[in-house]
Amino acid sequence: MADDFCSQAAPSLVLESSEAASGRSSSPWPTAHEKRTNSNFFAVETCLIFIWQTKHEQPAHIGNSRSRWKAPRGTQHVRERRRGWGADIALGKWRWALIAPIDVLREEYARGNLCLFVGAGVSAGCGLPAWQKLAEEVLGRIPREPYGNLPVEMVGRARPLTGEIDPNWYFRYMKDILGPIDPMQSMRYIRANKELDIAKLVRQCLYAREIHLTDVALELPLLAKARRICCFNYDDILSRAFAEAGESFTCLFPGDVIPLESSERLIFYPHGYLPDPEGAESSRATENVVLSEEDYFELYNSPYAWANLVQIILLMNYTALFIGCSLADPNLRRLLHISSSRRPGHRHFAIMRNHHRAPSGAWWMAQQALAYEKLHGPLYKDLGVEIMWISDFPEIASFLKNIRK
Repeated sequence: MADDFCSQAAPSLVLESSEAASGRSSSPWPTAHEKRTNSNFFAVETCLIFIWQTKHEQPAHIGNSRSRWKAPRGTQHVRERRRGWGADIALGKWRWALIAPIDVLREEYARGNLCLFVGAGVSAGCGLPAWQKLAEEVLGRIPREPYGNLPVEMVGRARPLTGEIDPNWYFRYMKDILGPIDPMQSMRYIRANKELDIAKLVRQCLYAREIHLTDVALELPLLAKARRICCFNYDDILSRAFAEAGESFTCLFPGDVIPLESSERLIFYPHGYLPDPEGAESSRATENVVLSEEDYFELYNSPYAWANLVQIILLMNYTALFIGCSLADPNLRRLLHISSSRRPGHRHFAIMRNHHRAPSGAWWMAQQALAYEKLHGPLYKDLGVEIMWISDFPEIASFLKNIRK
């Protein structure tokens, strides 16, 4: 079956194991004879990929992901469609995944079985601060305590004549000390002050800049058959994108009834919702938001919490596509583990950036990118998530277009 697939999809591609070839050296590098008789080559571990091509013939491509590598020793560029071909090396043998991830996503989307999980990467592309940056800015907005007879706006800028000790002396070190740590822990520090309105501080930081909707954000409402979206962000970027596209939707927040059989497009906000205070949806802000470490501990200890139920329902019943998610959320990873253990073989997909990828570069740069993907892949594979690697965030927009078209 694999041979038929090779002959139909890419007749110009020949795969041969260096260990199985008789009389061939075990070295992954080609011999002098192979250099003379083959126009292109690329070595991957112990297997050699030979691309036989004529002047007017190019290898067929399958799938959507593309990586361009510069082959060593002055040879031509070789396009290795790792995701598209689905070829993987195991014990010196080739295994073929005949259906590329893009084809699976297209089929699931056409059947209405695709749901989207949207993370901070989508909002960050629109000009909002990323999670780490948001935590740092919230720390910087903590109100100072009164200091002598100084007005509030002068605290930290001047010293009163009374000789009092500034109760805010440690604030100057706060960003350097708490800024680099896990945002959930720095938010825990803010939560400890019960007099602070942390939701108000977060809203001020979210909308302090000009917001511009990216192609990725505008593409999400156009996936009309993806009727379930789980948004981990607090902002109203999705509401703006849907309004821009003229698409109808319904937002659901913790405590709302979950309409399982509804034909409407539903956007779930398991971590809460903090729209622009000057926008049309300002009154829809939720009372509680999941921000700090203790908020996540509460989710761990409440298996029937609304946020947990929504996510596990989507993971168990749909094929999920994670966009702009780092998959570092400990509660999400826990739910993915539960889903994969209850439904072995059920696949989800995530689009993630490999910062080692480059449009062109030396062969050792390509090797580093491959190593990054090879080492990071198992971190998600056991959770039932297959990673589709990209080199830059804007590539996601064209990827989403390919799903719906």
